[in-house]
Amino acid sequence: MDARRYRRAGCRREGRHARTGSGRLAVRRALTRHCGKYFIKKNARGILVTIRLKAVLHCALLCAALAFHGSAQAQNYPDHSVTIVVGYSPGGSGDQIARLVAQELTAALGQSFIVQNRPGAAGIIGSEYVSKAAHDGYTLMSGSSTELAANVSVYPKLPYDPVKSFVPIIQYSLQPNVLLVRPDSASVPVKSVQELIAYAKAHPDRLSFGSAGTGSSQDMAAQLFMMLTGTRLLHVPYKGGANAITDLMGGQIDMTFQPLPEALAYIQSGRLLALAVSGSKRSPLVPNVPTMQEAGVKGYEFGGWHALVAPAGTPQPIIEKLNGVLQKALQGDLGTKLQQIGLTVSGGTPAQAAERQQASVLKFKQLIEASGATATPTR
Repeated sequence: MDARRYRRAGCRREGRHARTGSGRLAVRRALTRHCGKYFIKKNARGILVTIRLKAVLHCALLCAALAFHGSAQAQNYPDHSVTIVVGYSPGGSGDQIARLVAQELTAALGQSFIVQNRPGAAGIIGSEYVSKAAHDGYTLMSGSSTELAANVSVYPKLPYDPVKSFVPIIQYSLQPNVLLVRPDSASVPVKSVQELIAYAKAHPDRLSFGSAGTGSSQDMAAQLFMMLTGTRLLHVPYKGGANAITDLMGGQIDMTFQPLPEALAYIQSGRLLALAVSGSKRSPLVPNVPTMQEAGVKGYEFGGWHALVAPAGTPQPIIEKLNGVLQKALQGDLGTKLQQIGLTVSGGTPAQAAERQQASVLKFKQLIEASGATATPTR
């Protein structure tokens, strides 16, 4: 380091001798007197470098204070109600799951966890809201693989980054989709997957399917179906899966690939006919419904997932606290309740949730590029 830099440190007189041994000693004394304790050493190029001890200590103390503050926040967290945002309409599988999670967190932490529905645009409206919320742990999102993985490949101007805008807390469930039609439909008289494929090929671009938006698990399940069967279907996106089911029963659409939790009651009551499930195994809740591969669609396997996330920058001790509570709950009542509505319990650490999310982003990107799916306005 040359004399000019030492003079900037307020060491003008001693800086004239900085290049000599006695000058460096004088500089060290001057730096100590004017600027606090310094270390002076040579870097890789042999140039003298000064490191201000006060600055190092200040930084270390600041980091320690922040860590202590985060730990203190976690100990007192939550001290008032917490909002869990869902990007879909009430009644859908995402809404059901979020309310079960909210009940467990409320019971475990002694403060109200309140579900707030902000539906529309395949979960984008709710996701953007949470991404811009304060990162204090009091605004969370119960999201799905749609808004946290698929949307980034569907919408060129997505107002949030699914990976950078959020910090995963826990992935709590995996879910299969189920192909549904009306059992008494005169316009689509089918009772099996093979009958549906034959009818769709005979009437291209005529059959319509409903989803919770472009890029949603319902849409992706249908896109994969079309790719593997060589059929062409019309896409009708909604603000939530529950809306699509309502229109299916009313005859406004012909079919839908709904998450099992949303479809189960309609299947059991006979109001809708399940032709196949999208997973690799049959669901114990609808054991008579074959998998898509068993129904003759080779290579078909698809499923979405749900996770709890917080805005990026949320203190890690709060993330760990929420993860610990939900991990325990998934091994008990919460896990049982999720299985009862047709889900597979997942769980794991925040780091594992982040790894699964990033893997899903790549998987959905490949499927969307192959299918040519594009954004369509929702109903």
